Amino acid sequence: MTALPHQPLTELRDVFSASRLDAYLARLWSRREYISFVAVSELRNRQMTTVLGNLWHLLNPALSIATYYVIFGLLLNVDRGVDNYILFITVGVLLFADIQRATMAGAGSILNNRGLLQSLSFPRAMLPVAATITEFGSEKVVKWRCHSVTPLALLRNSASLVGPA
Repeated sequence: MTALPHQPLTELRDVFSASRLDAYLARLWSRREYISFVAVSELRNRQMTTVLGNLWHLLNPALSIATYYVIFGLLLNVDRGVDNYILFITVGVLLFADIQRATMAGAGSILNNRGLLQSLSFPRAMLPVAATITEFGSEKVVKWRCHSVTPLALLRNSASLVGPA
């Protein structure tokens, strides 16, 4: 066995340079076009133009709101003096559902792309950011593509503009 000759280092580099937040955010920002491309492509692949998908996307929160109103507003009478209790429940259900879907999609994007994460070097936050944009984008696509304006669609739009009281 022959020993390799010792070669002096010509340049020293900071081992923590890859873990700096400002450098990481700069790398993430430089890939913003790719993130938006992934989000738009995923929205197109979800077939958001189906009637039943759009109907379920609107009926699911309506049924949740109605259930919470009947149980807590009518049966248990725990409205706690809130003047507009149905709007209070609506804002809470819609915000919780949006944040829950975005969080689950972000976590799922990391689990589903495990091979990609192990084989390529890129900002790992790209996957959850793209999934979150996709989830919040799907909300807007369904609202924009409603063929008839229903009271629930108007309520959802107004509740997302008002925010929590």
